[in-house]
Amino acid sequence: MQRRAISARVLARLACFVTVVTLSVTVHADVSYLIDALQNAPSFRVRVQSALSLAQYPDEPGAVTALAGALHDEHPAVRMAAASSMGRLGHRDALVPLFMSLNDSNEGVRRAAEVAVRQIKGITHYYVAVGAPGTSIPNLNANLVNYTREEIERGVALIDGVALAPRERNAAVERGLLQAQRWKAFHLDSSIVELASNEQSTKVAVSMVLSTYPDHVMRAMWKTSAQATAFSSARAQTVALQAAIERAVDKLTGTLARVASGG
Repeated sequence: MQRRAISARVLARLACFVTVVTLSVTVHADVSYLIDALQNAPSFRVRVQSALSLAQYPDEPGAVTALAGALHDEHPAVRMAAASSMGRLGHRDALVPLFMSLNDSNEGVRRAAEVAVRQIKGITHYYVAVGAPGTSIPNLNANLVNYTREEIERGVALIDGVALAPRERNAAVERGLLQAQRWKAFHLDSSIVELASNEQSTKVAVSMVLSTYPDHVMRAMWKTSAQATAFSSARAQTVALQAAIERAVDKLTGTLARVASGG
């Protein structure tokens, strides 16, 4: 009797597990189908419906990426649907492509993008533009400099309450947005100030300067460093640089709140 009871409980749990896995697989299959239709369907009506349907999947990171790509669709109805769904999803990483759509040639798309931005704005307090990194190190690999900016932008975009400014911006549109949203705007400059390697390890140091935006009044400056050991010196440089950037971005979180409050 006890064995049967135990077996029944095990079977019940197994059935629940199978159901959950099946539902998960079904959801991923649905999202993959919608993304494929959004990107490849010859009918704009199908692409519109796919864009609208993706708003039902807020936990699928691929949905925002696909919708961001659809903001460049040749048909304005698809671009409008993509902007609308991005607003409904409410992800802050959708702000950058939506900002770009505020310059769309179609008025309906511009309105949809503005509405979407306003839907997301409630969880946003800061607007941060990341400048191109500098360096005083001669003959530094350009890939490391480009990687630095990409990693800083990625880290900044993940900070709660921060909207990452797009690299290419329309000054008039941006000024109007900042006035309407009342976000506190900053510019973040960075520089690779040290890169030293020996047979055992590589040390990298990164400095950052936070200024008000657009007037560029310096409000804070800090420096972080990291060391890495790797079989390849190039690999060690990347690992150490990534760690230094992560530490610098971690300091940015508290610095934004302190500077914004007048500290």
